Amino acid sequence: MMRAASGGRARELVRTGVYVYLAFPVLLFFLGWCRWYIGIPAALITVYAVLLCQKEHRMGYIAEDSGTNQPENGIRCRAATGTWWKVAGTWWKIAGIVGLVLLWAGLSGIGGYVWQNSDHPIRNQIFMQLIEAHWPVVQELESAAGTRGLVYYLGYWLPAAVAGKLFGTAAGWAVQYVWAVVGILLMYALLCMHRKKISVWPLLVIIFFSGTDAVGMLLREPEKFHLIGTLSLDEWFGYYQFSSMTTQLFWVFNQAVPAWVLCALVFLEEKPRNLLFASSLIILTSTFPFAGMLPFVLYFMVTRAPWSTAKEAAGQMLQIGKECWKNWGSLQNVLGGGTVAVICGIYLAGNDSVRGSLQRFGTGGESLSGAGTVWMYVIPVCVALAGILAACAGVWILTALILRGWGRRLKKMALMLGGIAVCLRILTIETELSPLRYGIYLLVFYVLEAGLLLAVLYPSVEDKRLFALNGIWLFVIPLILVGKANDFCMRASIPGLFLLLLWSIQMLERSKKRWPACLLLVLLLIGALTPMHEMARTIVNTQAGLENQTAEAERVLRGNNFSGSAEGFFWKYIAK
Repeated sequence: MMRAASGGRARELVRTGVYVYLAFPVLLFFLGWCRWYIGIPAALITVYAVLLCQKEHRMGYIAEDSGTNQPENGIRCRAATGTWWKVAGTWWKIAGIVGLVLLWAGLSGIGGYVWQNSDHPIRNQIFMQLIEAHWPVVQELESAAGTRGLVYYLGYWLPAAVAGKLFGTAAGWAVQYVWAVVGILLMYALLCMHRKKISVWPLLVIIFFSGTDAVGMLLREPEKFHLIGTLSLDEWFGYYQFSSMTTQLFWVFNQAVPAWVLCALVFLEEKPRNLLFASSLIILTSTFPFAGMLPFVLYFMVTRAPWSTAKEAAGQMLQIGKECWKNWGSLQNVLGGGTVAVICGIYLAGNDSVRGSLQRFGTGGESLSGAGTVWMYVIPVCVALAGILAACAGVWILTALILRGWGRRLKKMALMLGGIAVCLRILTIETELSPLRYGIYLLVFYVLEAGLLLAVLYPSVEDKRLFALNGIWLFVIPLILVGKANDFCMRASIPGLFLLLLWSIQMLERSKKRWPACLLLVLLLIGALTPMHEMARTIVNTQAGLENQTAEAERVLRGNNFSGSAEGFFWKYIAK
């Protein structure tokens, strides 16, 4: 009884920490950037939604502590009972985990304690402006650019910026590093809860997890490849990239760490009544990963909801609608998730890159370079709008059709539309490559980055529908282009790659056959070359004494990727 009670408290503490970690930047944004009569109610709604999410799980803890729910879904607290050497062994494991995370985050360059990759200077300048300028960050430029506002997924830096304002810049840099460490530890704590034990080896899998980038580099540019080197092997394909876990941390930590925390929360059995609100909390920190997570969130909302009443009344649309509302229509999802999504969405919509993309197919916007460019933007936008409408208004109708036996027809329709979208995307690529050659390149990229792992993992994955969804989604993501760069491919793929990581850990731990596990281990060892190169580059450049840089201030407020006109809706009606 003591062990169950202690385990329940540990799980409740971890889940509370996860929601506080995800919600705290959003609260700072509401209170620091929005007018008081908007920001204060929005912050109160967010706090109330967090409390409701905790309440959803608290009854499960109480049932388990009373002995009515014997299967334990969390950390088995070995410190409560057992001999002294077992207790000491558990604490040594925890110390090893914390030490590895401190070292991993330290080598990434977060906080500026070692050499940083080329993506850091602009992020350093964003962070400095958040410390030095009044919130919201707005500046009137001398040229025709007019008044500009900082519009970016800046949530990660807000807690550290507050520390910098209160205690000085050095404290801000330190908190930025600590915030990453805390996020990684919370993500790993959720994994330990799911596995019901504390181990060190899964953390090593996380640190060194990657696709077989080394094989791609060896095939495409063999003269550049070295077994021990400092190249960024993720960039072997050129057009697209699926980043390793270490590459994500070393280059885009501000998006990656919050996304990892949410991925662990969603993939490891979060309840449908919390899913929409929990996912909305990373819009301000990890916009592209949020988009990449949406298909999985919708999938889990359907598959994890109890449908007993709906199945018995499959022909009664009204009853099915009531059942859907009972499963999904919680205050935290509707009110909390809606508040966060609307305010953060309006803010990010003012980014000039977003507005420029929309203008390309809007009336009165920039001129188009051809029908191909239209399809390049229309397809992903239509897919996104369809997904939002299905989640908010028509999902109960879709569920009713599935329960009536329309599942196969819907699958065929989805495959047909998906095939058309893929063909249109490949045929309208504006590169020097022919469509056929580009298609072959894309297939090779997919096989090396995800396909080989999917093939090896298939026998051990229990949920084949989720497996199919992830495999198809990872293939579709490179076909979606937002803006002029491949950022969407690199960042929207984070949830899908994280799911591959979880399946890999599961297979190494549970596989009863040796040869699939050995084959997976070979792929993981080849993939480990990518993070090893990333770490080696940091160590070599740090030893060489290369200094970290901070970009010019005007590059932020003049750059379309980081700012927008301060004449938009958010700045007129919501911002202070």
